[in-house]
Order: sequence, then structure tokens, then C-alpha cells
Amino acid sequence: PESPGDDAAQRAEADGASSDDVDSDSGGCGFEVIARAVGVEGEVCVPAHPGMSLAELKEKVVAQLPDPGSAPGGGPTNFVCDGRLLGDSGCLADCGVCDGARIVVVYPAAAARRGRTWLAAPRPLACLRRGGGGGGG
Repeated sequence: PESPGDDAAQRAEADGASSDDVDSDSGGCGFEVIARAVGVEGEVCVPAHPGMSLAELKEKVVAQLPDPGSAPGGGPTNFVCDGRLLGDSGCLADCGVCDGARIVVVYPAAAARRGRTWLAAPRPLACLRRGGGGGGG
């Protein structure tokens, strides 16, 4: 049986790169990030290194994930790692993204389906009491 690491190495070789290329480009140790998208089956392993920019990682993740389809939805695609929303600037090391990190991709359509459910939830009304004009004395 092949491990996810073998699959990523095979993809890198198919792209004309080896795991050594990842190490030499960054001067650091290469690793893999696991990514999946809300509402999309499966996950992918993306080769990365500590000096890689978040923008580059995001591009690689989106390129490898299955197409979410043409569901309507406007807005940005969000990337969440360890409960934190990843921004657009900085490198992986600065953001705490390391070997084995799991990233969840939230496409705009998925956010639109799930994001407003709390607005429709019934909310208990507070009992209002009128204060009597007490306080005289």
C-alpha cells in the first residue's frame, strides 16, 4: 500500500520536481500539508517548505483539489488551519503551518450555504419588566 507521502512524491516527479528541489529552493526542510474543502470529497497532500508564501500554498492547494463545481457564491475563498483564518501575506513558518498541518478550504458557495444559518435560529426573548417608580424616600 502506498502512503500519502508516496503519492505526493510521485506528483512532484510528474511535475518535473523532486523532494530535493523543495529543500534546495527554500534552504529549509520540505514537508507536506494536507488540505480538503468543505462540500468536496477527498483531500490532497501538497508539498511545502517553511519559507513558502501563503499565496503560493493557496494556489497549489486549489490547483490540486477537485473542482467544487459552479455553485453560486460570491466572496473570497478562505483557508483555515488549526482554527485560524490564514491571511494572504507571510510565509508558512510565520503562520505556524508545519509538517502534517491540515488546512480546510471554504469556497464562497460553501460559506453562503452554512454562514447564515445562525440568523434563522429562534432566539428567546428576554422578559421585560417595567420598573415601578420605587425609590422614593
